[in-house]
Amino acid sequence: MTRRGTLAYYFVAIVVGCFFMVLGVTAIGEGSLRFSSQGLRDFFLLYFLALVYGSFTMLLFAFLLRQAARGLKWERAIVWVFAGALLAPSLVWALYFIWDKLLPKWALVGPQVMWWMIFGSGIGVAEFAHSQLAATVSAAVVGAATALVLHRIHRAFEER
Repeated sequence: MTRRGTLAYYFVAIVVGCFFMVLGVTAIGEGSLRFSSQGLRDFFLLYFLALVYGSFTMLLFAFLLRQAARGLKWERAIVWVFAGALLAPSLVWALYFIWDKLLPKWALVGPQVMWWMIFGSGIGVAEFAHSQLAATVSAAVVGAATALVLHRIHRAFEER
């Protein structure tokens, strides 16, 4: 019914991708988290929120990356890393642009949670950053790291 390893691939995309996203957001944020019990608690709270609101973006990222890799027959990890580094900022800024410019503000009054679940990670990265450059670089690093892990998962389950 599904390809071997698909569930593991997308599960890892959510768990690891959201973890890297929280690391990236806390590294570029205004008040970076301190290494204390309060900072650790805040980190795990952000990680939980990233799992809830960033899952759609991570699934979309993993799907687009896997389709591109399969279509272009990418085998090497370095190609996945570069593709992830290009895809992640593009996806974040596309979601943020759709949220900020294209959606009418009246449409966001009703099912606010649904809109946040779709656009949450783009909004989070763009709003927490010191600048657009910091958000773009952070998203690229997060995308590259996530793509490397996804490459390993993809290779582990590929047919020999």
